[in-house]
Amino acid sequence: MKFTNIVLATLFSTSTVTANQATGSFKIDFNVERSEPRFVKRTDVEGTVLMELSNQKILYVAELQLGSNHDDVVVHVDTGSADLWVPATDVNCTKENPFAALLQGQAGNNNNNTEQSSKSVATSRRNKRADDQVYSALNSSDEPLPTNVPEVGNTGVESNSSSAGDNTQPVASNTCIALGAFNTEASETFENNGTNPFMTLYGDGDYALGVWVRDTIKIGNVSISDVTFAVANRTSNVMGVLGIGLRGLEATSQLGYVYDNLPYKMKADGVINKVLYSLYLNEADAKSGSVLFGAIDHAKYKENLETIPIVEGRDGTLSDFSVELKQISLSRDGNSDDLLQNSTNVILDSGSTVSYLLPHQLEAVGQAFDGELSDGKYKVDCELLNSNSTLDLTFGSKIINVPVSKLILPQNETSCYLGILPQPQEQNQKTYALFGDNILRSAYIVYDLEDLQVQIAQARYTDEEDIRVVGGKESTRGASGTNSTSNGTDSGDSGIVAPNEQESGGDSVYKSSWIFVLSGLIIPLCLV
Repeated sequence: MKFTNIVLATLFSTSTVTANQATGSFKIDFNVERSEPRFVKRTDVEGTVLMELSNQKILYVAELQLGSNHDDVVVHVDTGSADLWVPATDVNCTKENPFAALLQGQAGNNNNNTEQSSKSVATSRRNKRADDQVYSALNSSDEPLPTNVPEVGNTGVESNSSSAGDNTQPVASNTCIALGAFNTEASETFENNGTNPFMTLYGDGDYALGVWVRDTIKIGNVSISDVTFAVANRTSNVMGVLGIGLRGLEATSQLGYVYDNLPYKMKADGVINKVLYSLYLNEADAKSGSVLFGAIDHAKYKENLETIPIVEGRDGTLSDFSVELKQISLSRDGNSDDLLQNSTNVILDSGSTVSYLLPHQLEAVGQAFDGELSDGKYKVDCELLNSNSTLDLTFGSKIINVPVSKLILPQNETSCYLGILPQPQEQNQKTYALFGDNILRSAYIVYDLEDLQVQIAQARYTDEEDIRVVGGKESTRGASGTNSTSNGTDSGDSGIVAPNEQESGGDSVYKSSWIFVLSGLIIPLCLV
């Protein structure tokens, strides 16, 4: 079961939008409220008492306007998925997962494509780590929360009536639309694709089920028409998801085809020149983060960017943002100790709060911290909260220094745990390590979806900006040493043209360029 407390005190009241067409920039800034992490005890259904690790859940969200009716919908911006979906105004919000019943009921009644869609898409999010599934519990700030989103299945208000024979647990009608929903009947530009249903199942058991549609999406003052996305008529999520990952993560990829998700559609419509975005998570206690589409902010990193190719993911395809990690080292008291015997692949996933290593890798790190293993997690000295040591991660020739103090999660004043957990083995798949927010915020990362690579450098925490548009024929390869401070555009040749886009001449490729910045509203989301 998953339930949430979301603090959204200033999302709509104090968000600011700044745009400058002359310089091709677009920026949305949000204020932030957050709660403190803590540990709680949970009694499971068998009556045993477990001490579970609970950490502050951070989401980066954006507000979209959908259709000709401009419905406001808040969505979670996620690099670990690739589909945009939003709840319908009449969504059935229920905890019970429908996939088993759906498969059983449709096997003899619907065509093979629908059955195949149900089976394959139900597992299409296997790459998405549900870091709260095992190690987190209900957590809320001791301070009054300005806005509480009701938890699924336990709202305390009258629930909707269920249909005859429906054994699902319905919930209040406003549970899954508290952050906005899309009224498709009120939009004059809405089109139902009439294809197989949209189905997605998350690693923590949450799901969304609905239909594929096309309509206009507005971000700030820029509209993108004829965008393919899904409208959920049944879900256990309290908000929609804006997946901006590789197209191999799209739900339709399991059926053998992909489509232009929002980043690709931005390029196809000339909104950006290259399917690329830069992720800046900022400091742990910062008020905002940002994802910058179509450009790189050279003020946000130190030295130079290191280019790292994406490697095959756990399913053997180039669908995850998986890269080679050469070494993990612990630097303390002037000494550096290598902790990995061999290089390993790691998934970069901003949708995960904490990070994960394979058991033998975690053992080496935990022992280096003089940790005591307890139920799969390492209890460590709380003095590490004041440590000047760093965990050093080597990507290519680039070393990212992660402060050890930012990897420690306090249970109380005397008990602390390492915020790196064991990555469970998934059946019939390769098992990779995964770096979440507590590591990624130390890096500035450029995700290049066209050249299938990422660029990485040590993050520089600053409000300064030095944004450069990446051109449509720009290649980010060989970016090392390109810490430029000019305000022009990067140039090069990627050799890749997005669907339905013609190659542009050198002068015209930049005329319609926009830089999108969705400065992340960071909000606590605590799950059990």
